[in-house]
Amino acid sequence: MLRREAFSAEPTAASTIPFSQAQASAARMREDRVPVAAGDALAILLHAARTNRAWLDDFADETIMVSRDLYELMLAYRQIAFESNRQAA
Repeated sequence: MLRREAFSAEPTAASTIPFSQAQASAARMREDRVPVAAGDALAILLHAARTNRAWLDDFADETIMVSRDLYELMLAYRQIAFESNRQAA
């Protein structure tokens, strides 16, 4: 299991984030789950899969939450992709 380093919410002189946003960010970093844009996560995971990164296997059984419309799209895509693979074989 990965451990997160302590995250300081103290603003620096160069900080452009208001302290209240920094506090909120620090609170999110302490949670077990954090929001990530799908595009960011997909880009990283796709790169990791293409380059056969071993750490990706460590998370193969993780549950991820997606919106209902994305889930339905994924189901439809899987069905179409598998059907086209069967027809090509």
